[in-house]
Amino acid sequence: MRPYVLVFLLLGCGEVVPAVDATPDPCTGTCECRVDDDCANPHTFCNDQITSRTCECAAGYALQNGACEWAGVIADPGFQSTTRWTTGGGVAIDVNQNVAGMVDPGAARFVGPAFCTLERVTQAVEMPKLSRAEPLVAVTTYRKLTSGGGFDFVNVAVGVGPSWHDDGPISFGQFATARFCLGAANYAPESTVGKGAVTPIELMPSRATFDCADATAAFEIDHMEIKPADPGECPAPGSAVNGDVEGDGGWSFNVSFGNGPDLSTAMIEPGVGEAGTKGVRLFMNHRCDLVSTTNAISVPDGSTLASPAISIFNRASSGASVNWSIGGVPLPNISGSGQPTTTKFCVPAFMRGGAFPLRANIDQSGACMDTPNFAAVFDNFRLVNEPSCGTDATITDPGFESALTLIGATFNQGRSLSRTLQDPANAHSGNGVLQLSVTQLCEDPRWIANVITPASTAAGGPALHFFYKSTPPANYQLRVIGSGGPAFAGIGDNSYHEGVVCLNPKLVGRNQGVVFSMSGGSGTCATVIPAETAFVDDLQVTSDPMCPGM
Repeated sequence: MRPYVLVFLLLGCGEVVPAVDATPDPCTGTCECRVDDDCANPHTFCNDQITSRTCECAAGYALQNGACEWAGVIADPGFQSTTRWTTGGGVAIDVNQNVAGMVDPGAARFVGPAFCTLERVTQAVEMPKLSRAEPLVAVTTYRKLTSGGGFDFVNVAVGVGPSWHDDGPISFGQFATARFCLGAANYAPESTVGKGAVTPIELMPSRATFDCADATAAFEIDHMEIKPADPGECPAPGSAVNGDVEGDGGWSFNVSFGNGPDLSTAMIEPGVGEAGTKGVRLFMNHRCDLVSTTNAISVPDGSTLASPAISIFNRASSGASVNWSIGGVPLPNISGSGQPTTTKFCVPAFMRGGAFPLRANIDQSGACMDTPNFAAVFDNFRLVNEPSCGTDATITDPGFESALTLIGATFNQGRSLSRTLQDPANAHSGNGVLQLSVTQLCEDPRWIANVITPASTAAGGPALHFFYKSTPPANYQLRVIGSGGPAFAGIGDNSYHEGVVCLNPKLVGRNQGVVFSMSGGSGTCATVIPAETAFVDDLQVTSDPMCPGM
């Protein structure tokens, strides 16, 4: 499309008048638009064919009853053909499978090596831009078949473009259905010109079960489709549904009584939120009551929010502990003090561009007859830009420069530590560093890094490099465990060294956890010991010749 060009002419006495470029518009046929926004129907795009410019249905939409309505993007969502999906080694498309609980006949079956080595089924589809579409969800039905005495659960991993989900319901014998809202990265980039952009759809077991090699064990995917979300189901990128809790939607609640009907509640209430506004309030009467809430948040991609962090206002009763997670990743527990606070943490890299559920509940541990009458309040659940979280595409804050709450840390206060420090004297570079310390036997302080797995290269398989230093190992030694090779054991001489662990190349594109821990400490568990400490810094996701590739 050739744009009009304005030329400014300078006349006498300083007068400036614009002159329009006289080059004729090449459009000689139907010329109803110049850009997508000129099209009245939100599910259309401007198809510029030089001599004509017409408003036509965007990818996934078809003209029905005079309007562009959703028609779908996936060919053969029910696996009723052997030609529509590309299968990894050993994956079989069984078009004749038809058992109770299936959405429709046909299934992709992962058996034996295909299950254990985490093969995939894939299909390239054309996705629309979000601005020309509507909120969409990916819906997948699957099951893990029982095996000869085996007992292990698994769910499905679903990739739409660069963003993956593996936090759906688990399956053991029965069909389960995972339903995920699509985020910004799941649609065609907004810079796309035309109908849409080619996007890979990938499906696989979320992990290899311990019995995957058993001849009777199998993972089956029955149906996968992308379709419009229910009203109010999915948040817009950069927001949560009713995150400020001033409306009535977004938050869902569950209350189940562990000691018979009582006074426990979960709801939106006026006057309990930040600055006296509405807030979500969970109230636990008896200790074993399950009182929980769920919402969803859509994380923008890097084009609109470079370094995303999640912020949420909360207040919990003194003595209460609140468990919560986003996208299946556990967040640090909220230890109640009765005082209002705002918790912020860097978004794990794999969540950028995706939409994920928040789940929160008051900890139930203790005697069921106890009546602690604990309350927990949430408000102003939102996304903010936090430069200290970094912009690395594969791992958040690899240099530990952020002072925000650290996700993935586990320790027992007073006996061990897993935390970030602003301590340039102990950092390998910059100011921030991860500290793992032990002062009592039988402790196991650890931190789990969430890492997006890169593709193998000519230089080797996917790996995580890092720098560390630790005290001489009297009782404990730094140990790092990836899923693509043997564990790494650190040298304890109070000097920095470079370490590397291999990542599982079968998880390319997906998140996988790498565990950093202080390992050892056998003996009498109450024994207090001189502090043994490791510092970790400057993580880098890369490839390494020592690591297996694809």
